[in-house]
Amino acid sequence: MTRDDRPAHAALAAHDAVVAERATAARAADEALHVLVDRIRAIGESIVEAHARQDDAAAKKLNAERAKLDATRQDAVERAEGARRDLARVRSERASYVEAHLDGLLAEAAPDAEAAAGAIADAAGELIAATRHWHAMESSVLDLMRAAPNPDRARVPSLDAWDTIARDCRRALERGNAPCRRRCPPRRRP
Repeated sequence: MTRDDRPAHAALAAHDAVVAERATAARAADEALHVLVDRIRAIGESIVEAHARQDDAAAKKLNAERAKLDATRQDAVERAEGARRDLARVRSERASYVEAHLDGLLAEAAPDAEAAAGAIADAAGELIAATRHWHAMESSVLDLMRAAPNPDRARVPSLDAWDTIARDCRRALERGNAPCRRRCPPRRRP
């Protein structure tokens, strides 16, 4: 399907792109804040060391540098908080879009989901048929081996794990599991 065939998904992709962009910006703002705070702490340690060496000139210089960085700390805190709020806002807008357009999104996804389910059902059918064929061959081989005086059954491979998978596939096909079938109650519209 093309983008024109799935307008609800195209709009959702636009929301996802905005969320990804804002998440990157929020991470960058948080990282910048952490770098700044770490730098201020490191300068504080250097000031303590300068005082330990009784190097007042170095301590004074480091205090001036820390004061400059401290002046930018509040701005960095506010930028990081603003980026987190913006991210929360666009995530909320995306969630609102999904809620408002869920039926359309599911309808657009249904053909692909049904095709995928069909492919799985076909593959499951092939597995079931192959397992039945193997069991028929196993039966004929075991019949041949019974004629031998000391048959070595270890020479016949086991399909126990595949039998379980084939049985589960058969059950799933019998139940008719289908994707995109709404299992939740309909939403109440205000």
